[in-house]
Amino acid sequence: MRESKPLHSPPALDHLIVRLLCCSAPPPPPFLSRLCTPLCCWYWQAQASWPCLTWTPAYLEANLPAVQAKIRAFNEGNNGAPPHVFHYFNKDTPWATTMAGRGEDLYWEGILPSKEFFRRLAQASADVGQSEGRQGGERQGEKPPGEYLYASGPVEEVLHPQLLQQLGDPGVLNPGIAFARNVWIGSADVTAGTHYDTSHNLFVPLYGTKRFMLQPPAAHAQLRLYPSLHPHHRQAQVQRVEPARTRPLHEQEIDVRAGRGEALFIPAHWFHSVRSLGTSIATNVWWPSADSGLFFDEILALPVPFDEAWPPAKTALALQVFVGQLLAELLSQPDVMQFCRRLFKARFSLLPQDLLDGFSFGGVEKYTCSATAAQVWYVPAGSKVGNVDSSDIVLLAETMTTKTLAIAAAFGRLSAPAIRDIYLGTYIEQVCAVVVGASSAALFIRDCL
Repeated sequence: MRESKPLHSPPALDHLIVRLLCCSAPPPPPFLSRLCTPLCCWYWQAQASWPCLTWTPAYLEANLPAVQAKIRAFNEGNNGAPPHVFHYFNKDTPWATTMAGRGEDLYWEGILPSKEFFRRLAQASADVGQSEGRQGGERQGEKPPGEYLYASGPVEEVLHPQLLQQLGDPGVLNPGIAFARNVWIGSADVTAGTHYDTSHNLFVPLYGTKRFMLQPPAAHAQLRLYPSLHPHHRQAQVQRVEPARTRPLHEQEIDVRAGRGEALFIPAHWFHSVRSLGTSIATNVWWPSADSGLFFDEILALPVPFDEAWPPAKTALALQVFVGQLLAELLSQPDVMQFCRRLFKARFSLLPQDLLDGFSFGGVEKYTCSATAAQVWYVPAGSKVGNVDSSDIVLLAETMTTKTLAIAAAFGRLSAPAIRDIYLGTYIEQVCAVVVGASSAALFIRDCL
């Protein structure tokens, strides 16, 4: 990171002025493009007149009747992660019930009276401080009995009108663009595990200091994203919540701290973990990225070229042809040959083997995959894949081409190869889940793609 001269703020940025910038990355959103050259993150310093900079735990305790809290005990792990690292558990994903039964949603969530929440918040931070004092600041040995806890939620749900008025209206940042705001209250050491957001994020600590570890979208393979079918979707199986002792995971890895009144801009699809270095209060603003809009609103809405009347064997072959053709339109032949293998290795291979073994091919159990999607797509004329002639593959591909090319063209409009690959992997998972079933998708990717 490098220090730079402060940049003058236009009136639209009201409370915030640019003060620090670092490294290269995708272009900033429109309202920032007039301020600086493309950068991966920005710091702002909020003006002292911003009313919410006076917030303290005691002030919120006196002004909030209750708090929606998430709590974990010191001795609870989360899929091998330390107990201070929280993973969001999405109950709406296809594997949520299975993973909940395996203990992957290891935190209590519920409403606490404000007085109780802030008493426990102070005690949790004090316990962490005592532990670090005994261990010299290192995470070693036994911690005293205690817990980690935090609260978060949309500001409109957490705060009453007086506090909302003090927080102000971030619409001045980018008029006409939809945005969402959250408030975050956490005890010392509480960490949001490494993940990416599909929206741009402007994060402002109001009390205390936050430490961010940031990775660019190109680090997605090393971070081993959870599958989109998993309740930890968009989160990393390989966590980066501390600086590397030897070398960074990626050359653009960033370790940065933001304190009271500073604000960090995190572009959509940049990976980040967020750790509270003491009791903390923060707010953030999310607004949509063009890439996420293209994927969720357009690509996922395009029809896929499958017929529900096809028998299982033809459905499985058609899925191979579709994936092979889609990848061939977007990637070089060597990358087509490796993409699905890398996808399975990155997203599925670290999951418990008994989890995958517990799934079955369901409706396609009668189909034995004798080749991968790339091998099916690149089969030489006059050859066979198993019992299927290349001419049959060509005929099947012709019926699918128009829809497949439309999908490939939409993927080609994503802003960066790394972002395309993240969404492409998610898309393949989702299509497999629809065509062969969510419980069969992982094995189909492994054995047939």
